[in-house]
Amino acid sequence: MNTRRILLSMVALGVLGNSIHAQSLWMSSGGATGETARFELLGPANSLFVAFWTVAPVCPEPPGLIVPVTHGRLNSQGQTSFVLAVPDEPVITGQRIAVNAGFLSWQQRFLWPIAGKATAVSIPVNGTLPPGATDPTITALPDHRFVLTGGVSSSSISIYDPHNNKLIPAGAMTTSRHPHKAAVLSNGTVFIAGGSVSYPEVYDPKTNTSRKLPGALPLPSGCVAVRDPASNKEWAVTYYGGTVWAYDIATGVVTTTSTPSTSGGQAAVVIAGKPEVVFLGGSTRGFPSTTGVVEAYNLRTGKWRLLGYLQWGSSGLQAIAIGPYVLTTGGTFRYGETDQVQLFDTTAGMAMVVGKLIVARSGYHAMGLTPAGVLRVGGGACYQSGECSRLVEEVSITGTTPLRPIPAKSKYTQFAFDRIGRGLCVAGTQLFYLP
Repeated sequence: MNTRRILLSMVALGVLGNSIHAQSLWMSSGGATGETARFELLGPANSLFVAFWTVAPVCPEPPGLIVPVTHGRLNSQGQTSFVLAVPDEPVITGQRIAVNAGFLSWQQRFLWPIAGKATAVSIPVNGTLPPGATDPTITALPDHRFVLTGGVSSSSISIYDPHNNKLIPAGAMTTSRHPHKAAVLSNGTVFIAGGSVSYPEVYDPKTNTSRKLPGALPLPSGCVAVRDPASNKEWAVTYYGGTVWAYDIATGVVTTTSTPSTSGGQAAVVIAGKPEVVFLGGSTRGFPSTTGVVEAYNLRTGKWRLLGYLQWGSSGLQAIAIGPYVLTTGGTFRYGETDQVQLFDTTAGMAMVVGKLIVARSGYHAMGLTPAGVLRVGGGACYQSGECSRLVEEVSITGTTPLRPIPAKSKYTQFAFDRIGRGLCVAGTQLFYLP
């Protein structure tokens, strides 16, 4: 008898009110292959669920998903049960999932087809960037406005307000910066690092003022803000290659550490309520050249911990957090871009492929998730199409949305999305809003 260990993974995806809900309901060791077993499933009342067999990892390899074996809905008491046979020969594959009229399936729509005529347009923004502000850094504020800082040769700051569709001047940084990264702190100010200077600064959108901060940080490839709910301490965490810098907002002290497994190309997210940064994927120093490792750095303890592995290891992927879950898209996998959309459970340490992009892409593309459960992806780099930087597509969990192409071409094209999936695109000197 084949005694390979098997895990049964239960995942429910749905919409609760105006927020997306993704929750691992239950996980348990199965038996030897060829056996049958009864499973009792507990979770939120009336939740949709889908069950997957996954091969349990016995070495540092990502577990492989196979075809889902059952799906359904929990009863009003949040319970159900079923009997499953453990498969003899698991076949690794990706399965796209989502909620659609009570059945789990993924849908997706392309917002700007590579060929063909678009049926609708995005909204051109009223206002222009200041001189020299080509390729600014875009940062979404909690109130759904967007801050545009710096550019190729500019220290300017502009704010886009979607309520009146206007881009207005909003002060200036203490110096010109490009390229640079930014993150919104808990008090609503914007931490900025990078460019031609080593010192960071902070911008206050309430007063349109900037001030220089003490200390020095190298040019980052990414920046996130982390707050410890226990101590109220806050850090701006920047990273480049395999090095991570944690900047203490209160003291200006910089702590440096190295990622245990990667040498760059990771995506980084912050799980709400936890004083740690989760790094996903990236490049390695050996073969294969990319990895699916997921590791977390705890700012309170200064220690790293291994969380698990993505199904597809890639470098240059992007990620957003949804509660304790992380959605990732794209990236470079060995010899080309990948089109995989993956969901990683930071609590269980497991991942599954939940969809595919129409255009495989890597680099600094952007992601946003709407309250209706629509995942928007825009920008990046790809070999599949020279138009990739302005191609926007949607992976829809609960339905579809109107087409909104970006009708502009530029060497400098980038996107940013706010926390409800509304986007801003800067294409050269033109700006477009995706409501």
